[in-house]
Amino acid sequence: ETSNRPVNYQLMITAPGYTTYNETLVQAPKPGKSNIIRGTLTVLPPAKTGTLSLAVSPPGGEVIVDGISSGFIDQSGIHVLRDITAGYRNIQITLAGYKDWFERVYVEPNMNTKIRVTLTPITTGSLQVSSEPSSANVLLNGAPMGITPVTIPDLPAGPVQIQLTLPGYQDWNGETSVMIGQTVPVFGTLIPIVIETPKPVNTTPEATPTPEPTQSPLLIGTVIGALGGVALIRKKR
Repeated sequence: ETSNRPVNYQLMITAPGYTTYNETLVQAPKPGKSNIIRGTLTVLPPAKTGTLSLAVSPPGGEVIVDGISSGFIDQSGIHVLRDITAGYRNIQITLAGYKDWFERVYVEPNMNTKIRVTLTPITTGSLQVSSEPSSANVLLNGAPMGITPVTIPDLPAGPVQIQLTLPGYQDWNGETSVMIGQTVPVFGTLIPIVIETPKPVNTTPEATPTPEPTQSPLLIGTVIGALGGVALIRKKR
């Protein structure tokens, strides 16, 4: 065989700190021969970095950069991130009892980017309402809030009245308390409405009562007259 056999291979050459070399090979080497391929890799420029300084009130929270924790803020409230890659960074600060803080921050190369953060206290809570069966209407203090299962966020702390309604079932009523910074579960079991089956009507005709015999007035008079005659005869004797 004297000709090169057609092929379709993807060649990739990589090295840390260099660009990646890619080439598509379309012919195999001749039998007993080798192909020499030369790829040139270019040195990547050094990554530009900067410094990010966070002044956070209150202190003690955790700082998360691009989804990776970078430590906790000490009591000074100052948290400095040095040699952070320049460009846009996703910054998150979390602290119990406070709402999470999110910001997409641009870090200037070779500069100190300063951010001041004031965390907002959590003053509300949530309810997680479910039922058996599901798809029940949820009313919170009389206001509709969706169908089960449903999570109701940002509710002021304190007692609330909950009602679950579903066609064919008795209404479910309950009371709970919303807790600051917490999600309180609520579960209601709905009872089916039982419809009584009407009793069958008795269609058998009732027996006609037999009338009692009545005595004739003439017969009564005859008997009274006979008795009077007997009494008269006894008196004459």
